[in-house]
Amino acid sequence: NASLNKQYPTVKSFIDIRNANPYALGLYTADSFSFKTKANIDLKNLDPVMLNAFVRLDSTAVFKNRNTYRMDSLLLNGYMDSGKTIITMLSAPADATLKGNYRYTELGSIFQQYLAKYTNTTLTNPPVTAYNIDVAVDVKPDPLYAVLIPGLFFDKNMSLRGRLDDSKTDSSRYLDISVPALIYNGTHVAGLTAHAIDKGDSLRFTAVVDTVTVNPLQLYTTTLQGGLKNNRLSANFSTNDQNRKERYAFSITGSKQDDLYQVQLADKLKLNYDNWQVNGKNNILFGTRGINVEQFSISKGPEQIQVNSSNKALNAPLDVKINHFSLHNITALYNTDSLHLDGYLNAAVRVADMSKNLPTLHGRIAVERLQTSRIR
Repeated sequence: NASLNKQYPTVKSFIDIRNANPYALGLYTADSFSFKTKANIDLKNLDPVMLNAFVRLDSTAVFKNRNTYRMDSLLLNGYMDSGKTIITMLSAPADATLKGNYRYTELGSIFQQYLAKYTNTTLTNPPVTAYNIDVAVDVKPDPLYAVLIPGLFFDKNMSLRGRLDDSKTDSSRYLDISVPALIYNGTHVAGLTAHAIDKGDSLRFTAVVDTVTVNPLQLYTTTLQGGLKNNRLSANFSTNDQNRKERYAFSITGSKQDDLYQVQLADKLKLNYDNWQVNGKNNILFGTRGINVEQFSISKGPEQIQVNSSNKALNAPLDVKINHFSLHNITALYNTDSLHLDGYLNAAVRVADMSKNLPTLHGRIAVERLQTSRIR
């Protein structure tokens, strides 16, 4: 039962979907799963200022390879309450709410506005004003994720809270994410919190992880913080040892130019507790068309790494020079209580045919005073 001769149609219908393949429908980029469901649809009013819509999915089953996942009811509800638009989703895998003074038809434009604000991109729709949106999402432990994303496991709720508001102070525009614990294909992440806040014409963000474990690598109190302003990114990364002493750190700045990304390594670089000098004129340009590196140079005493493209063209041959670089600068991340690896790397190599799947290398590579030991 439907009335389609209006700007905002009304629909009341029951649909039994017995087999749907998102890939075949052009909704998914890989032929990976199919599903069936029974949909009860009641769209009384889709006018953005008089929203009244309800969708219920029952007897849903998702099929991927030889795995089958069956889900309890999923409820979608959109309605007006005291002048506010409220859209909710309730289900076993996740709950979500969008509440505030906004029109659901303008959500895409609102998110585009925020992206354009920080990246200097051109808006394709007229600007939206006089809105506020409170966002709450809870992703809950559920077998569905093992079917859709093999290797993913978590046993505590992951949450997202945020607010978009064009009429109040900067601090009222924020996003908070909390992930108590998560495992993906052997990578263990514990105690992840992330916070982003709008400050004038810039976006500032901080993410902290208590521990990241990828055997035998383990990082403690790892922090990423930075900002995005006028299409320019700045970011600082650091990770500590188990005694909370900073062990590795680096800073970068970057921007996007058409289809290419431009990145510079900033003046902060720490490898295995030691500070390194960085050539401030370094520049790395890369994208789908290739890569070009200019004046990349880091050093500490006799240790040095230099990388330069032979000319300014994308995929020009790369000249790599490494002098007396201690492997322990990197292997200290992987060394465990029972294994130690050290030595000094020297190299003079030209990397050519960069546009090919397998570039060619010409030159010499040598490791001096290689040491391996196993402690019992």
